[in-house]
Amino acid sequence: IDKIYNAFFISISCRSLGFNTLPIGALSNATLLIMIILMSIGTASGSTGGGIKLSTFHILIKSAWATIKNKRQVSVANRAVSFDLVNKSYVVLLFTIFMILAGTVVLSITDPEFSFLEILFEVTSACGTVGLSMGISPFLSTLGKFILVVFMYIGRITVLTLVISIARKVFNGYSLAQTNLSLN
Repeated sequence: IDKIYNAFFISISCRSLGFNTLPIGALSNATLLIMIILMSIGTASGSTGGGIKLSTFHILIKSAWATIKNKRQVSVANRAVSFDLVNKSYVVLLFTIFMILAGTVVLSITDPEFSFLEILFEVTSACGTVGLSMGISPFLSTLGKFILVVFMYIGRITVLTLVISIARKVFNGYSLAQTNLSLN
């Protein structure tokens, strides 16, 4: 019964709780990988947790299922999901994966004494604003700690918000859609 309780508690904790009943560093690699996936998915849309959000993950699964079934429309609960929303879901997933990989590469360079899995876990936890750690955070270099803080901030404001704000600044004034052309 303790194993079931611990598995249930850790799976919930990976969403944004940050509490742990077991030492995270002592868990198996398979368990850590599942935790990394859960931290990447994150919490529900209205919550304060990070990750790509459950709703985004659900849309991605439904989109993949629609593609497998050769359907042109993605639907959730018998309601059509707009193509724009599906595209945004893919953008969130792509940029989250890019962020986690970029953070892992940078931390692997600044703190090479830690294993790839330890660094990946810490970066994913930071991006998902989860609060779990394998215990290496206090031993990271000053630059490594700063990088984790930046990723925590980005994870908190969500990737889509960041990408949209950057894209609007970069492409402001270059979009033909913003001009008022008259065909008369």
